[in-house]
Amino acid sequence: MKSEAAKKSPVPMRQAVIYKNEYTDTLRRLAQENHNLKDLRYFLDLARRWADEEQRAQQKPEVVILGPDIPEELVLAAGAQPYWLLGGSLGSVAWSDELVPRDTDPVSRSILGYIHEPNGVDFSESLFIVPLTSDSMRKIAYQLGD
Repeated sequence: MKSEAAKKSPVPMRQAVIYKNEYTDTLRRLAQENHNLKDLRYFLDLARRWADEEQRAQQKPEVVILGPDIPEELVLAAGAQPYWLLGGSLGSVAWSDELVPRDTDPVSRSILGYIHEPNGVDFSESLFIVPLTSDSMRKIAYQLGD
């Protein structure tokens, strides 16, 4: 899926750099503004590791859940570890610009952009659970099926 999207519309490397700068600046600002909260360091380190491009490129999630509308217990009861996609960033929205109509809500566009992120997580063998609770999620389901 990712290779087909890359063929349709090449993504400028500038957008990937913007996304990386966006999350690193946010993590740095949170650390500076909350330096007295020692326990926050654990969560910031976790976010840095999660956002590391090399680690994300090696991930191959079994089950991907889009949005917050699916109970985690159902996925765990089925024996799978859920990988949640609840949104992205302005950079990931840009990666989906040519994939869905402009009236698609920004959160759904950022989710789809994250899926199509260059050098991102490998979703090629993942099972996607898409709750069809909104028109935007229907558009994403159609795009994923395509």
